[in-house]
Amino acid sequence: MWQNYTDDEIIKKELDSIEDSRTYALKQIEKINKNKIILDIYLKDAQDFVPPTPEHQKFKEYMIEQINITIDYDANDSYYQKDLINCDKRIVELDPIELRKNHIDYLIEDIKKSKIKYQEEINRCNDSNNWVRDLVNSINNLERTKKIKSL
Repeated sequence: MWQNYTDDEIIKKELDSIEDSRTYALKQIEKINKNKIILDIYLKDAQDFVPPTPEHQKFKEYMIEQINITIDYDANDSYYQKDLINCDKRIVELDPIELRKNHIDYLIEDIKKSKIKYQEEINRCNDSNNWVRDLVNSINNLERTKKIKSL
């Protein structure tokens, strides 16, 4: 199907894909920034916490450490910032011939992988069928042996 698309159709599909990626990245960045505001409030509260006893000091330190870890992982938008840069790069590098080739190559590779997975599933199914057949034969032989002994 991709080989039948015009260059303009391929460019339109790629631009739509880029716009979807950009929209998703911007929404994630917005969500991360909102979470960062909340986490900063929690961090300030933890830093302002006055331990009731010296034994509670480690608890305060632990709270601060855990919030900072959460900020480092959950309030870090660098992945999505890179994604936005990648979107810009994709726009600059729009080449319908290359896009068509890459997509067809991807589909060919996907078909190869699917054939392998299909064959693996057939093999698992055959193994299961053999297992059941062997069990049934074993039970049938056991029953015959019992009948012969009872004669």
